[in-house]
This record gives sequence, structure tokens and C-alpha cells, in this order.
Amino acid sequence: MEFSTLIKFIMLLSSTLPLIGVADSKIVVSGNRGRKFHLGLLYGSPNYQFESIAIINTLTEAANVSIFNLFDKSKASYFIPADSSRKVIFDRKLLNKDVGLTNRSVIISSDNDIQVDVYQMHPLSGDGYLALPTNAMGPEYVIATYTPTIASQFLVLAHINSTEIFISFPSETSYLGQTYSRKRMLHVAIPHEHGFFFSSTKDLTGTLIYSNHDLVVIAGNPCTTIPLGVQYCDFLIEQLLPTRQLGRNYLLGNFADRKFGDIYRVVAASPNITTVWINTIQQNLTLPQGSFIEFDIIGSNNTYLSCSQECLVAHFNKGFRTDNVLTDSMMVIVADMEQYRSEYVLSTLPSESSYNIDRLYLNIYISTIYKDGLLLDGVIMKSLQWKEIFINTTVNDSSINYLYTAIAIKPGRHILHHINNSATFGVTQYGYGQATAYGLLAGIKLNFTARYAPRIVQQPRSINITEDKNGFLECNATASPEPIIIWLKNGIDLEADINGTHLKDFHLYGRYNFLRADANDEGQYQCKYTNDVGNAISKIANVFVFRPPDPVRNVEVRNITSFGLNISWLPPEFDGRQPITNYTVRLLNYRNTTLKHPCQFSYIRDGCIIENTATYYSNLTPYTIYYLAIEANNIVGESLSQFIKVWTDEFYPKGQVQNLHALGYNLTTIKITWKPPRYPNGKIGYLVYQWSIYPINGTDTRLNFLYNGTDTYTYTYGLLRNSTRYYQVIPYNIKYSLFDSDIVNGTNFIQAPLGYSQKINGIPALFSIHLTWLPPPVSDRGGVIISYSIKYNSSKWNHNNVTITKSANTSIILHNLIPFMEYKITIKAATAAGYGPESPSLFITTLQAVPSVQPLLQNVSLVNNNTIRMEWETISTRNRRGIILGYYLLLRNTRFGTVENRTINVNEVTTIGKNENLTASNLLYYSSYKVSLQAFTIAGPSPRSIEFDVNTLQSGMRIFLCGLIKM
Repeated sequence: MEFSTLIKFIMLLSSTLPLIGVADSKIVVSGNRGRKFHLGLLYGSPNYQFESIAIINTLTEAANVSIFNLFDKSKASYFIPADSSRKVIFDRKLLNKDVGLTNRSVIISSDNDIQVDVYQMHPLSGDGYLALPTNAMGPEYVIATYTPTIASQFLVLAHINSTEIFISFPSETSYLGQTYSRKRMLHVAIPHEHGFFFSSTKDLTGTLIYSNHDLVVIAGNPCTTIPLGVQYCDFLIEQLLPTRQLGRNYLLGNFADRKFGDIYRVVAASPNITTVWINTIQQNLTLPQGSFIEFDIIGSNNTYLSCSQECLVAHFNKGFRTDNVLTDSMMVIVADMEQYRSEYVLSTLPSESSYNIDRLYLNIYISTIYKDGLLLDGVIMKSLQWKEIFINTTVNDSSINYLYTAIAIKPGRHILHHINNSATFGVTQYGYGQATAYGLLAGIKLNFTARYAPRIVQQPRSINITEDKNGFLECNATASPEPIIIWLKNGIDLEADINGTHLKDFHLYGRYNFLRADANDEGQYQCKYTNDVGNAISKIANVFVFRPPDPVRNVEVRNITSFGLNISWLPPEFDGRQPITNYTVRLLNYRNTTLKHPCQFSYIRDGCIIENTATYYSNLTPYTIYYLAIEANNIVGESLSQFIKVWTDEFYPKGQVQNLHALGYNLTTIKITWKPPRYPNGKIGYLVYQWSIYPINGTDTRLNFLYNGTDTYTYTYGLLRNSTRYYQVIPYNIKYSLFDSDIVNGTNFIQAPLGYSQKINGIPALFSIHLTWLPPPVSDRGGVIISYSIKYNSSKWNHNNVTITKSANTSIILHNLIPFMEYKITIKAATAAGYGPESPSLFITTLQAVPSVQPLLQNVSLVNNNTIRMEWETISTRNRRGIILGYYLLLRNTRFGTVENRTINVNEVTTIGKNENLTASNLLYYSSYKVSLQAFTIAGPSPRSIEFDVNTLQSGMRIFLCGLIKM
């Protein structure tokens, strides 16, 4: 069938669907109870003679039941009293085995509501299904079977004239010599009250069936192993739900006593992409229509599963060999949570020995709020061993919404209900035998929903999110037709908001995601569901973002002293929605380095963390700039820093001036120099006094007050030749501390220095040397040093010079030197009277450079067919500018257009007199080369030499030798 034809066909189906109760928007409840059933049976393994039976249960009213065999046209009638059951055995000829159209089916009719269970059993294999009335059927189905050991099979039954079906197979499948797939659908016309049976060796799970009328579909396997490859194979059968009766939310639990769990298959039924969420693995899986996933639930990992679109879920019991529990494979369709009933009437498979069923169970799924109050046959069920099923998207959520248990029951008819009539719960019934098993739903509620406006069934809850973390809001609704969801923030539609990318449909819920939340995400949120009938808007959910607090306010520094200060502040205006835990105060120096300095009340010894909004710093350095950074902290993090600059007060200078000297400057002048005290503790000035004679016993015999200022030098002028004076320097600041210096004497007698410069050091570069030194000792200076003479000589070349400094600076850079040259350096200090002695010699070698000239290539000659010899003049010592480590040989093959670079170690070169030569072999035969050289030092290569041309010869000798080898 062409795709366009399929679209038209599906549109036709939609237009022919009845609208039930549109005016009052009510939900019409149906289910497995009804008055007309169309039943079919499937072929099992040829090794087993299955007995096929139906158990008919009446409810509160008696029923007259008729059974019509469409194959042989036979009819049987029964009167079944109220609240009782009857077993009916079917003819084995009703088993469907041959592919194609069939009339092997049964119609059961009743004058009152009944429910019907169908079993196909053998002591070594079997299964069953819950029959659904014809008014619960639909026109579209998706098939679920299991991977076949022998085959997969399904039966389609039609009970309306002119029924046509279209079958879309998940893979290429043959029928009557033709191949069908998703691209080419199989079209079958089914007569009134007939069917179509199909079987294939392929897995038919995901097969899609479309029809213009409602259908009954039964599927399974004649004999298959679960899981694949585990002995032994078993019969599977289930009546499937139509697509429009499939749900989206499922609770999954294992069958009783299974040690290695059960298998589930989820099949996507919607034309749209279906997102499947399995809560235990916390993962989204996306499925196109007709695709399926299979997974195990091991042990007590009962779980919640949801689909963003309608999906079919099948539950498979594993074979005996998986865990050696005496049971076998079976298949049960799982009911959606909204399909749970409030009361179940069930009859177990009769306990005749021929069926070999000796253990009977019920799986019960129920909300936590209803777990107490279940009655079995009128008796409260106590001491049930419940297992938790987490329905929230986070397994660690403290709220457990649903519970599950497996209980053993006795054979016979039972009624299971709850003391609260509004409580609904899910029930699966099944039985184990020594080598067989069966399973089926105990009942199901199916809703034929009329068109109605959305209603919110799960309101979004207010949440708190930590800044830069993720969070989400969830909102669940129901409606018909399916609604769209819009999120609002502070009453504004978020569709066009910058956060619109957060809007997602997430399995059952409408979800709004907050990715790396920040302050802009705070607000009042609502979800709004809309369809063409109406809309519903949720209650407000507040979203608060926990984040670091705002900065502290009104930072104030008071009581600044020389050694301490008080600092205080106000708490942040906004605490980040979390209590302020403490404050961090950091003390930084002018280099922006945090100092390990404690404060008053601090929790730590090498810093400042406090609870209060005030503290005190002590033991600071006087007259020093500090920066204080204050941060407020909460459980999320720290605020931005509030910085404040402070300057401690001055204090008395600590100690006297340093390095006080008085030396003759010229014939009539003495220069007095000093350095500040080690700890000035403020902006410092100096008082300088002088005496003509040394003061004795502290008597103030000062000649005069000489100087008051901030410089660290002064002069005494106008002295007679060879005069002597005594000096004292007193530092002071605003605190006027008077630490007198030692008294030193000075004379204007000047002579050339008696000593030489000290600690001479040099740092070489390619073309320069950076020299530093110290003056001669004070006792040997002979006066004020006014300049220095630096003399340097190269050890190999006539490169000599003398540099005179124009001041008493004790560093200089010698420029324009020769690379890789050793220099002998001496320094002399000078006063106004002349130069002192030369210092001991300092020997320093400048760094290596690249050779300044290229090798002078003189000749390139052929030694043999592919070997050449090069000769060149050795580079002069001065032009080498370093140690020649080797040569780069460039061979440009002009015949073949190749270039070869070889590195030649200097040890490979032969030196004869002023010339050097090198032999290079393994060149290409019969080629033309241009040959050039470069010398290199550790600093790099020289310029490239001129190129010489040379031609290699043919390799005749080599061919001859090969010939000898071949002989």
C-alpha cells in the first residue's frame, strides 16, 4: 500500500470513530466485563495436545450464556447462577494453525455482564489471557510477542461486515510469495465474523495493524524460550489492547519467587516519537512507532515506567532453567495505572491434576495510602510483605507513592476489593506448575473518554534550587483530545521567553527544566494545559534559588592605631535565602597577597573567620597600607568581596640610621651619608648635628645644628684643609622619636682609595656583559667615591677598552662585545684625589651566537657512482662565534625534484690544515645534485654556502652484483 493511501485511510478511520458523551464530557467506563466476546485460540507446539477452556464468571446477577462455534456452526447454551463460575471446554479443531483467512473462532453472548478467562494448557506448557468484550476493541493495534524459537503468531478477528486491515511489519516478511515491510503494507479484507491468522519465524513484535472497524487481536508464540536459548520452550498467548486503550504509566514488579527476575518489553504505539522513562535506571529512551526495548527487572528492583505517548508493556516469566524455580515461561499484558479497578472477581484455573498447576499467586499494585484495607473474600488481608515502587523521577525522593506484593491464594473463585470504594489497585493472577505456568490480568478498567477539557492531576510543587545546579517542575494533567502544555512565570507565557528551551514534555509529566539556575529563575510558575475543548491552569509553584549572599554593607574602620584597628559592617541586604553562617575577613598587603594574620574571635589561627559583624586586628606594622576584604558566607558559597583601604598610624622610628659615613668630598667639604632606620614607622625626617671635638660624658658641645630634612645625605662646606668634624644623625617622624646615631668623625683630607671594589659579578649575553659591584670598604675609600674605571680585554683578539662611569653607580652594561669571547675585567674606584688600585681580574665569556659567515665551499667531486666528497675552508675563530658542533648538508636532486637534509657531526669531518672535507654516500644513482653546507653552533646555523653541481653515475656495478647473487 502506498504511503499516501495509508494517510487517507487513517484519516478515514479517525472520522468514523464515534464521539461518546461529548455534551457532558463524561468518561464511560468499560473493561473486561461485558455481554459479547469474540474468542480465538492459537496453535501450540506439535508435541503437546493442549486443552483449551474458558472460565465464565457471573457477577451479582445470573446469566444465560450462549457459545457459538463459527467453525462448525455448533451452539451451546448455559444458565450460570449469580456469583458463580463455569468451565467450558473448546474443540481442538478451533486452534488456528494455517496462515490466511480463518473462521476458527468462538462468540460468547450473555444477557448480563460476565467476565471470561481463556486458557490453553498442557502439563508441560500453557498460558492464558483475559478476554475483553467486543465493545472494548479498537481499529489500531501494535503487536507484542517474544523472540521466536519456532515462530511468532497473531490472530485478527473481525465481527463487522466489510472489515479491511493493513499490516505494517517491522522487517521484510513474506506472505504468499510477496514481501511486506514498513514501506509496503499487507492489505487483507476479512469477511463478517472471520479472522486472519499469521505466523512467521521472525519476531513480530512491533507489527502495526490498522483497520476501518474494531478488531480483536490475539498474539503469542507456539513455543519459545525465555530468555532466548534457555531450555525449554513454552507456549505464550495474550489478547492485546487496542492502541487507543494503551496507557502511559505502569508499575512493574516481578513474579513470585523468581531469583533472577523477569523480562519486560515496551513497544511504542504512537506515530510520534515515544520517550520511555524507566525509573530504576534513571534514563530516557526514545522509540519510533513499532520499535521496542527489552529489559530485565532483577530482585526487588520493582520500578515505575512511563511513556510520553501510548505504549504497550508485556511481562514475561523466564524459563525454569534460569533459576531452577519450578515454573515456566508465560506472557502477561501490563495494565496502565489508570486502568486499575476497585474490585476484582477472579477464578483460578481448576486444580485438576492434568494441568499440573500446584501454586497460585496474585501480584497486587496499590497506592501507599490504600495499603491497609484490602479484603480477600471478605477478610482483611494482614501482614502483607510490601515492596516499594518509587514513582518520582528521583529514586532518593522521600515520598514512596506505590507498593507491590505477591501473595499465594487457594484454587477457586475469589473476590478482592477494598474497604474504601474509591481505592483502585492493579492485580495480575498466575499459576506455577512443575513444568508449566500461566498468567493473565485479573481484570482491567478501560475508559472510553469523551472530549473534555484538561484537568490537572498533579500540581507543580514549590522547589528550592541551589545556584548553578539543575532543577525542574513537574505538572501532570489528563484531557481528551491530548492537550499541549505551556508554562507561565509570574503570569507571563514562557513560550517566547529566553528560557523557552527549558520547555520539555517528559514522559507522563509536563516538565520545566532549570539548567544551572540563577537569580533570574526565581518566580511564580504555573503550567497551563490547553486543547480545543478548554484549558486548565495549575496552582502557583514558587521557585526560589539558593545562592551566595549579597556583599556586606557599610564597612567602617575605626580606632586606627600604629599596630591595630577596629572594623565593622552590616549584614548583606539579601542573604541568598540561606542563613549567614559566618564572615571571612582577609588582610592583604599592597601586592594583593593575603596575609596569614588572625583577628579577634576568629575560628582559625592563620586567618579571620568570625560570626560577628565586627572584629579587631592587632600586631600590625605601623605606617603600612593594608587592604581589607570582607565576605559573607552561607551554605551555598561566599558573597562578592567588599574592599577597603587602610593605613596604620605612624610610630616612633625603631633603631638608629644605618651605614652612617662622613668622608672628604673635596679640599673644603665633607659629605655625610646614611640609610634610613630598619623600621622608620612613618614618614621620616633627619636631624644632623656636628662637633668640632668629640663630645665627652654627654655634655652638649654641639658646634651647630647642621641639617633638618628628608634626604639621606648632607655636606659641611668651607672647611680648612685637613679639618675634622664629628657627626650624629637623629631620625624622627610625627611621633618625634629620638634614637641618636653613633657619633662618626669625618675629615676633608682626601686621597685616592686604598682598597678596590668588592664582590664583582657579571652576567654575559651575546654582545654584552652586565657588571655589578660594591664600593671599597669605607676605611679604604679615602673620600667620597665619585666614579669608577672599568677596563676589559679580550683574550684572543685586540678588543680592549676602558669605560669611565660618570657617577658613583655600582653597575654598568658593557656593549658591542664579541660573541663567545672571554674577557678579562678589572675595576678601579676614584675619589677627587685620583684612582685606587685595580680589583682582581674577573674572567667572563660572552654567549655563543650563530656563525657570522658561511662555510667557503671550494670543491665537490664524485668518489664513486653515488658518493661525493666536499672540501671547504675552515671558518675563522672570530667568525665562528661559538663552538662548531657540525654541519647541515643540503642535497637538492634536480632530476627527481627531491630535497634531502643531512646533519653531519663535527667528528665526521676531516680537517687538513685550513681545509675540511666530508664524504657523503648513498645518493641516488644517475641524478643531478646541487650541494650546499651550513655550519651550526648551539645558537643555530650559519648562512648557507654557495651551491655546487655534481652528477652521480648509473648503478651498473650494483646490477652486476645482483646478477651474481641470482646465479
